[in-house]
Amino acid sequence: MCGINGVTETNYGKVSLMNERIRHRGPDGSRVWEGEGITLGHNRLAIIDLSDRALQPMHSHDGLFSIVYNGELYNYRELRAELTAQGVRFTTESDTEVLLAAFVEWGEEMFPRLRGIFAFGIWDSRNKKLTLARDHMGVKPLYVKEENGVIAFSSEIGAFEGDGQTLDSVSLEHYLELQYVPSPRTLIQGVQKLQPGHVLVYHEGVSTIRRYYAPAQGIGVPQLPIDGLLPSRTLYETIDSAVLRQLVSDRPVGVFLSGGLDSSIVLHHMSLHARDIKTFSVGFEMVEGAENDHERFNADAVLAERTAKQYGAAHTTHTLSLAHIRNNLETILASQDEPVANPTAVSQYFLAQQVRKDGVVVALGGDGGDELFLGYTRHRMLRAALYMQMLPSFLQQGIVHVYPRARKLTVPAGAAFHTSIMANDETQIAPLLQKPFHGFESVSSLFHERYAAMSRHTPLDAFMYVDRSMWLPDESLHRSDRTSMAHGLELRVPLLDLEVVTLSDTLSSRKKVTPFVGKKILRDTYRGYLPEYLFSQPKRGWVSPGAKWIRDPEVLETMRSILSPGYYDGLDGLYNWKNVETLLQDHVEKRTYALYPLWNILALQVWARRAKIRYQ
Repeated sequence: MCGINGVTETNYGKVSLMNERIRHRGPDGSRVWEGEGITLGHNRLAIIDLSDRALQPMHSHDGLFSIVYNGELYNYRELRAELTAQGVRFTTESDTEVLLAAFVEWGEEMFPRLRGIFAFGIWDSRNKKLTLARDHMGVKPLYVKEENGVIAFSSEIGAFEGDGQTLDSVSLEHYLELQYVPSPRTLIQGVQKLQPGHVLVYHEGVSTIRRYYAPAQGIGVPQLPIDGLLPSRTLYETIDSAVLRQLVSDRPVGVFLSGGLDSSIVLHHMSLHARDIKTFSVGFEMVEGAENDHERFNADAVLAERTAKQYGAAHTTHTLSLAHIRNNLETILASQDEPVANPTAVSQYFLAQQVRKDGVVVALGGDGGDELFLGYTRHRMLRAALYMQMLPSFLQQGIVHVYPRARKLTVPAGAAFHTSIMANDETQIAPLLQKPFHGFESVSSLFHERYAAMSRHTPLDAFMYVDRSMWLPDESLHRSDRTSMAHGLELRVPLLDLEVVTLSDTLSSRKKVTPFVGKKILRDTYRGYLPEYLFSQPKRGWVSPGAKWIRDPEVLETMRSILSPGYYDGLDGLYNWKNVETLLQDHVEKRTYALYPLWNILALQVWARRAKIRYQ
C-alpha cells in the first residue's frame, strides 16, 4: 500500500514534488526513477517483503518493463507458483514483482486472475507505452492529467496542486448535490479519475481507455466453482476464503469493528485463522446539552466491545473528544484530498490515527457489505416503492395523504427514484450561491446516463449496479482510503473481494432485501454463527454527531471562520455569504437541519484554499 506518481517525460523534479505532496501515503521511503520518456515515483508503505529488494519503482529482469504500484495482491503466492511453472524467476518475496511478471506474461488477460486492490502504472520501454489500471471495485484511487501530449498520474489529486488550476463547473454542481464527485470527473478542470475496472494505455501521444471489468455487462467476470453447495453455505465459505487471503502481511493486522453486522462477520472469520486479534472502535464525547444522545451515538462502540469480548479479541474504544475536533477540523477536512462532504470522515480519520499509534499498520473493515447485499435504507425504500406502485393510483394518493413522507415511494424506479433519494435538497443549496444553480438537472442527467446501460436488469439490480459505480468508489471508498492513508494505515475490505462480489451478483436481489429487512441473505447465512443480539440492531454504520458538533461554541467559531469570504478569495463570486451565515445560525438555534449543505461548503472551502483552486 503506497502512493504512486509518474509523468510521460523526463522530469525528476516534477515527480519528486508530487511524491512530497503525498508523502503521507508511504512513510517508509520515497524513490524516483527516470527513463527515456518516463519518470516514475513511489512512496512506500511496506507491508509484504519489508526488504530493500522490494523497493519501487521496480523493473523486470530484462529491464524492459518498470512498475509503480499501490495496493495488495492477496493471491500473489498462487500466481507466483503458476508463473514459476512457466519458467519465470523471482528475486523478491513481494507481490509487486508477481504483478509485474503477470503483466509481462499475460497482459490484460491477468485481470480476472487478480484477487486484490490496486492502482498501478507499468512502462514498456521498448514500445514507449504506459499502462495504467485501477482495481475491479475502485478501492484504490488513480488520477490522470493529460496536457500538451504528456500524461501525469497520481494516487491523489493533491499531487497536481499549485498549478493555477480551475474549478470544474459541472463537477461543482455534482458535488453540491451529491456531496462527492462521480468519476471520471473531478473538481479540477483537466484532471480525471480512472474509473474502477478500467485500463488506460498511452502510446505515441494517444491515450485509450477501456473496461476490463463491468459486471453489469458481464465483462471480465471470473468463473467461480460452486461445488453444488447451498447458496448460504457457499457465501459463508467464499467470505471465509476472502478474509483468509487478506490476512497476508508482514506487519500487524487489526480490525475496524463498528458494532454492525459486516465488520462482525470479518472478525468472525479472522478469529478462525488468527490469534491475538486487536479490534478498534470509536466513541464520542457529546456537546453540552446533548448528553441525552450519548447512548444513541455510542451504541455501536458498546456493541463492538461486547462482540470483541465474545471472540476473545483485545479491544480498544477510542473516544473522539470535542477538543480534538476543534483543534484538527481543518487538517481532517484537508486530508480528504478531493472533498467528500461527509462528517463521518472526522471519526474515521481519528480512529485511523489512533490505531496507527497503537502499532497496527493493516486493518480489515466491513466496507462493501451494504452495497453488495442491499443493506441501506434506500434499498428498502426501493423495494417498498415497487410494492407501492403496484397499487391503484387512488390508493397510492390516499397513503400519501395520510403519510406525506411516502410520496417518494411513488417516484418511478430508475434514474428518477435514484435522484430523488441521493440528491440534496436543491431549495436549500440554491440560496447559498450567487449564480443560478442547475445541479439537480445535471445530476438527474447523470443518473439517466448510468441507467441507460441497465435496461436488461431488474430495478433492484440496476439500483445496486449504479450505486456501486458511483457512491461506493467515489464517496465511501474514497473516504475510507484518504482517512486511513493520511496516517500510513492500510485498510483492507474482504467483503469486496472479487470472488465475494461475483458470488453476490449471482444471488437474487429480492432475496437480499425486503421493505423491512436489509442484507437478508447475509443475515440468514450468519444466524447461528454470530451473536444473536447483532441481528436485532438498527442500521447505524459509522454515524457521527456532526449536526451537534456545529452547536459546540468553539467548533462553531472555527466553522464561522471557514464559512466566510475572508477565509479564501479563490472562490469569490460563488457563495452568498449572508445566506450561508443565516443558514448556519438557523441550524445552531434548531430552526432547521442544515448539516449537509453547511458541511458541503466547509469541506470545499478548506480544500480550495489548500489546493489554490480558482472559481471562474
